[in-house]
Amino acid sequence: MEKFDNDSLKELPEKEHQLAREIVEYSLQKRYYQGHKIKGDVLVAYFCEPARYLKYDQDGEAIVEDPKGENAYIGIAIHHAKTMHFLDRLSVSVKVFDASNKLIGDHPHPFHARPGLHNYGHNWRLPGDGLYNLHVTVEITQKQREEMVDCELPTGICEVIFHNIEIKTGKHVS
Repeated sequence: MEKFDNDSLKELPEKEHQLAREIVEYSLQKRYYQGHKIKGDVLVAYFCEPARYLKYDQDGEAIVEDPKGENAYIGIAIHHAKTMHFLDRLSVSVKVFDASNKLIGDHPHPFHARPGLHNYGHNWRLPGDGLYNLHVTVEITQKQREEMVDCELPTGICEVIFHNIEIKTGKHVS
């Protein structure tokens, strides 16, 4: 088995070097993903974990949030499906439905530059452990598309639904 090293990337032309780096970064991140779907040129992945301390940027201001009654964190990752480039600066929102398709909530998911796991996420207050449906909406504006380097994505809305996602909250919320 051939060993991968960063020195071998130096021999590649710049565009291929960037692509190789993005594929390596994707492979490191994907171990956290519990599932993904591809719609057109967009790969949407999700992962769920216990609610956690959040720190993110909103309109140039640092926001810090501690979980206050939330019992689950839902993270969403958006990648270009062909290059595996992580797409940041997008508008991402998630609707969560219970197993009987009753709406639990609808929240924007801000970008979190978490080391080793960039994602769009939000702490949720869910009724407890169980099966849920996630309806993910990603909006790519013309301005965002223009800011993307070597990434040909259409502007508009991309919607993906994940059915029967098992989420373990560890807590029942009444």
